[in-house]
Amino acid sequence: MSSEAVEYVRGIPVVKTFGQTVFSFKKFKGTIDNYERWVIAYTKQLRWPMTLYTLAVSSVFVFLIAGGFLFSHGGADNGILLNLLFCIIITPVISLTLTKLMFMSENGMIVQDAITRIDSVPKPAAFSAQRSAASQGQLRDAGPCYLQL
Repeated sequence: MSSEAVEYVRGIPVVKTFGQTVFSFKKFKGTIDNYERWVIAYTKQLRWPMTLYTLAVSSVFVFLIAGGFLFSHGGADNGILLNLLFCIIITPVISLTLTKLMFMSENGMIVQDAITRIDSVPKPAAFSAQRSAASQGQLRDAGPCYLQL
């Protein structure tokens, strides 16, 4: 897609000059349409796994409640109930924090990749401090000019 984008950007002056549209670049438009179809299919494919992942991470406390009832055998003292209540309150906070860390690390990798790509762009040649012969002239008797009405 990047080669078609470069071809498109190089052709923009032609488009502006002759009043053409993006549809005149059939290869570039075809690449964009193919990418759109791929992204939509990929998103639809990962919809259920992401939903199940979010459900599993967010509902760990349900298993804690079931485990608490199962292991207490019908009789529980205050210590077990307080420990269970503590785990029920803290577990969603931990899963939320882990999810935020996951998204933050993903964004960090995206930023690092972008910085690496920016750094890989070749730098332009250093600006020459030498002046051309025409630019070495000086202005004489130059001052503000006011129009009189």
